[in-house]
Amino acid sequence: MSADGCTVLGGTFPDDYSRSVVLAVTFADVDIDHRYSARAMWDRYCETHGKPPSRRLWRRMYEDRRNLAISSASTNRSKGDRGPHEWCPSSPSARRRAAAPYRAQAERYGLSINDQEEAGLRAWERGECLAEEVP
Repeated sequence: MSADGCTVLGGTFPDDYSRSVVLAVTFADVDIDHRYSARAMWDRYCETHGKPPSRRLWRRMYEDRRNLAISSASTNRSKGDRGPHEWCPSSPSARRRAAAPYRAQAERYGLSINDQEEAGLRAWERGECLAEEVP
């Protein structure tokens, strides 16, 4: 914490995807990830509604803390924009915890979950993984 108490300079954070601890010396060491990826949110909204979300709605969707996860920079890079059928948290318990927020984000904003993603989410709920590569 900075001298004025307003800026976090570093610390340790639980990685939501691996359940390991991320030691952050600088903010470059820790990422905030969108569980339901920003790209997928945008694409699905446009597909469902035939137009992009309003600026106000997009900001609300993008900044919704319930859809954000703390992760190491390397874990977030490995996940990228991939969905639950293409990528998995490394920890079975983290997989089980990741499915509900993904589903909730879709429900809150009327975003679809396709058949492949649904299969991936069901696997996560069992602590399993459909993706071939796990970090």
